[in-house]
Amino acid sequence: METALNLLYTGNNFSSKEITFMKSESDCVCHSDFAPPEQYLADILIKRDDDPLASNSKVWSNFKEFTDKIFEQIGSRAFVCFVVKFESAIQKELQSQLNFESKYGLNLWQWLSESTLIVAILERDLALADAQILDLINFADSTLKIKSHAGRAIYPFLSFDQFEVMCNAVKALDHASFFEHGTLQFFDDVTQNIYGDRLYQLGMVDKAADEYKIGLKIKCDNLNLLNSLGVCYSLIGQLKLAKEQFERAIAYQRFIEYQNCDCDSYVDEFLFMLFYNAALTCDLTGDIKNGIEYIKEATAMGHQLFEVELTAGILMLKAGIKDGVLIDSALTDKALAHIQNAIKINPNSAVAHRILGEFYLQSKMPSKAANEYKMALKLNPYDAIAMSGLARAFEIQNKNLDISLSLALNSLSIAPDNHLFRTRLAKIYLKKGKYEFADIEFSKAEQQFKESILHLNRGDCDKNSVNSSDLADGGLNLSEIVKASDDTESLLDYDGDDKSEEAVFDKKSA
Repeated sequence: METALNLLYTGNNFSSKEITFMKSESDCVCHSDFAPPEQYLADILIKRDDDPLASNSKVWSNFKEFTDKIFEQIGSRAFVCFVVKFESAIQKELQSQLNFESKYGLNLWQWLSESTLIVAILERDLALADAQILDLINFADSTLKIKSHAGRAIYPFLSFDQFEVMCNAVKALDHASFFEHGTLQFFDDVTQNIYGDRLYQLGMVDKAADEYKIGLKIKCDNLNLLNSLGVCYSLIGQLKLAKEQFERAIAYQRFIEYQNCDCDSYVDEFLFMLFYNAALTCDLTGDIKNGIEYIKEATAMGHQLFEVELTAGILMLKAGIKDGVLIDSALTDKALAHIQNAIKINPNSAVAHRILGEFYLQSKMPSKAANEYKMALKLNPYDAIAMSGLARAFEIQNKNLDISLSLALNSLSIAPDNHLFRTRLAKIYLKKGKYEFADIEFSKAEQQFKESILHLNRGDCDKNSVNSSDLADGGLNLSEIVKASDDTESLLDYDGDDKSEEAVFDKKSA
């Protein structure tokens, strides 16, 4: 049976919004002296439910019309696609300049808007094709005093079809926008990283993951793409795949170090991020041993960050306490030091105080536990875990039983399916002499406990202290649940830091 410290994270993501994976922008974005574009042209490629007009705009219609021309007139022949974005309307002024030369006698172009041009040149000599677009850019700059950026993609390239190549040219234009005017940016893995980041910013995590995977087909050892893909996998609940991406990135980086390559400060910070993400994923997947090794490497790099200190504390507590029993006091001492560091960095962290409360409660120090739970509730009045924990701490000390009852009831109003919260409520009823109410709550807790074990294990109950045969014939002893609740947190699907306005909490009762 898992202890409280083994279930600090719950649900699809985490029990705390304060503990998150680390993700950076594309490396070119980090090194760019220019701000991101105000508008991403590649947004026309995104079909979003919240923006039904996104794929039906005039720009999109013109883009689709151009792609149809490509299919009809170029077919499967090789071509180079350019998209040029001018800083102001220039369509009329450039009409006379749109006479591109090609040894193969064919080029196509179309205005997507009055300031955005898409061009396809049937040219096998990339340098010659690039020169023609650069001549156009230079003419607009020197003669018309209008600056621009341009993106370029070629066909054939990897497994991209003609339509995808033209989409890639649009993405490359957004990539170019991070640099100075006059930049002609070729489509590459970093371009895919930027487009994936754009989807990620829009909350389209599944689609962002797909784009990161495409980027890795271009360059399999792009650490940023691997990390970003890992973060996406984590957010959609595919933690095993997430862990694989982080560890793959770390392996690539270690190989680079083995080759005695110099790493700049950016790479150093990025490696720190990978170690932290790998540690967090190990924690979420129960790989505590490797998680501790990763977090030790992260903390050794000297970056004092709240998330890292807190995760280090959680991992070490889990390793130092098993089934509610202290097995390594030296490790728990280090864990508490990390959590105290986290609180120093972020004094307003409710979850850090709550974790200390859980540790003290399991360590049979209810008075200290109560103090930490009170602080957690002061910072987050809707934390049902802290409510229930404080109720239990009061009940153990036989003090404030009326407040304890109110806290226990409120914790269940937020998380009604939590059998531990319900068992604690039943114990309070017992101490107050309300035996009928206690019996009702114990019965409900027993049923919820059975359901939770079945839900978590799906027929694999032998991995826990409860036998599948016990569940099948209903032979689970209620006293076992009561005893287990003294040292067990089964938080299941409750997100403890969800400040829902629907949650009802009487602040006076705290």
